[in-house]
Amino acid sequence: SDQGYTGGRGVIGWRRSPDGYIEQWGRVQGVRGEGTGPNITFPIAFPNEWENVTLTEWNRSGGGAGQWIHVDCFTQVTGDPSTTGFGTFIQKAGDSENFWEGCFWRASGY
Repeated sequence: SDQGYTGGRGVIGWRRSPDGYIEQWGRVQGVRGEGTGPNITFPIAFPNEWENVTLTEWNRSGGGAGQWIHVDCFTQVTGDPSTTGFGTFIQKAGDSENFWEGCFWRASGY
């Protein structure tokens, strides 16, 4: 049962539990090289600040070693915690042909 919970469901969404704990999630797609990545804006602001952000790389093309696109990249959270979002930095893993295809993110806090 969702009794006492509020939120917005979808690819980008959020959920607040009755005790005020908030979970938010989303995805970012795109092809980029190494360097400063996109800024992520939360669907709703955290009243205080987030406690944790988790990023999972997204290999949309299915490309890998020996294929036309390489996606061996890592996304890092940058900057200080903010109630409204966070910045990212994309780091390549070796090969100059690697491209970042996006990531899924999940944030939690009060």
